[in-house]
This record gives sequence, C-alpha cells and structure tokens, in this order.
Amino acid sequence: QVYCITNNPVHGGLDVPIKEFQATIAGQIQKSKQTRTCNDGLRLALTMLDPKYRESVALIMTNRKERIHSDISGDYVLHFFEQVLQESFMNPAYKPPQALPQSFGEIDEDERNQWDPDDPKIFEIERGATWLMDTWKV
Repeated sequence: QVYCITNNPVHGGLDVPIKEFQATIAGQIQKSKQTRTCNDGLRLALTMLDPKYRESVALIMTNRKERIHSDISGDYVLHFFEQVLQESFMNPAYKPPQALPQSFGEIDEDERNQWDPDDPKIFEIERGATWLMDTWKV
C-alpha cells in the first residue's frame, strides 16, 4: 500500500506522483535528445545499406529467425546492433557507402550538403547497442 498525504482536497495527493512521473519522462526525453546528433540516423541508415550487413538487415526487416539465430543466447537483433556499433558506427575509420544524389528525390542540394555521416560529433558520445536499435526504429 502507498499513502500520499497532502493538503490538496481536490486531487487527494495524486498530483504529487503524477508530477514526479511526468518530470521523469521529460528528463528521459531530454537526455535522449542530448545524445542524438542530426547525422546519427543518416550514418546508421547508410551503414545498414552496406552489402556486408545486407542479409542480416533483411532478416531483421522480415522479423524472421533463422536456425543459426536460435543458437545465439539472448536477442539476436541486439547482438547484431552490438556488432554494427563496434565494427562500423563508432569506428571513425569506417566510411559508410554513399547514396546516389538522385536517390534523395526533391531534397534541396544545400540541405544535402549539410549532412555528414562522418561528423566527428557522432564519435564524442558514448553509445550502446540498445540506443542504436532505438535509433533504427525511429
């Protein structure tokens, strides 16, 4: 049992835990925004287009689990993102394959010139596989 004691007769004290909950959620959103740069999604998308990850990405997209993945303890998708994080995403020496300019459609060239999948800010922040997986889902 939980007792909330307050002098507020309208809400009976329920506003106190609700405010705490909302402050926690707002803090989590702010923290995730601080750890994300404008080029993270671009670098991850281009990395996922790399031919060496093509088969794994296809399995993740179809949400199938092959026999080989049954032998992996835990979540094989999370293991894949751990591998991508270490091999490619957080490796400054790795250069993701570049998409052709015509594949961006009607996006302005000035805007495209601001995109940098090799932005040094990406490598300044410590990242985890769960964070990378969440970036992919966004």
